[in-house]
Amino acid sequence: MGFVSDLIYDFRHVVVMGDMNCGCESTELRLLTESANLQEPVCDKSTFPSWRPMRKIDHILVSESLRVENARVVDYLLSDHLPIGMDIILPSGLKLAA
Repeated sequence: MGFVSDLIYDFRHVVVMGDMNCGCESTELRLLTESANLQEPVCDKSTFPSWRPMRKIDHILVSESLRVENARVVDYLLSDHLPIGMDIILPSGLKLAA
């Protein structure tokens, strides 16, 4: 997680997502969220395995500069993991590069 933290350190608006194979309260995930100033809006929902979710190993982490709405785990059984969805509200005036 230190490598990922180093990659995103200089960016103000960041979204990091994926199967991180560690829980919300793990030392590794806390290191990443604290060192990179990230938050996790859906940490309380289990995503694995999809047919009987018991583990919280899939994550979407966002910068504190981004507002999140409608964060949820989606009931979609075509994978061994349930997907996480959320609406991310970009700050006004932010221009996306093409």
